[in-house]
Amino acid sequence: RGSGGPGGPGRGVMGGLPGLGGPGVDLPGMTAAQREQARAIRERHRDEIARLIDQVRTAQQGLRASIETGQVDEGRATELGNAAGALALAQARMQAEVFALLTQDQRAALSTRRDEMRRWLDSRPGGPGGRGGRRGRP
Repeated sequence: RGSGGPGGPGRGVMGGLPGLGGPGVDLPGMTAAQREQARAIRERHRDEIARLIDQVRTAQQGLRASIETGQVDEGRATELGNAAGALALAQARMQAEVFALLTQDQRAALSTRRDEMRRWLDSRPGGPGGRGGRRGRP
């Protein structure tokens, strides 16, 4: 999926936090130059993040295959953890670069947007992100 993937608007694998990593950064008062710089940052990181996403998917598939044999492969679980950690770090670095472009007012607007997203996620059945085995059931 794109940036509107799992977890709601702007929270796809590339996105992380709304407004920092998805297809477009659109905060009040952003200049065309800021938008272009943010696009260039995302483009510069695109191949690395795509490679890491593939590593996470491959590791998930390997772990799932081991589960289906009845023997959980701890090495596969470690591989998944390492891949997920590397992806999180790469996304955080990209987001920090975009964040550095923002003015104080834009950072405040982003903070407000994140707070709204958290409230939206927390309001979904099953708690944050609507996840959990109960899916809103008591």
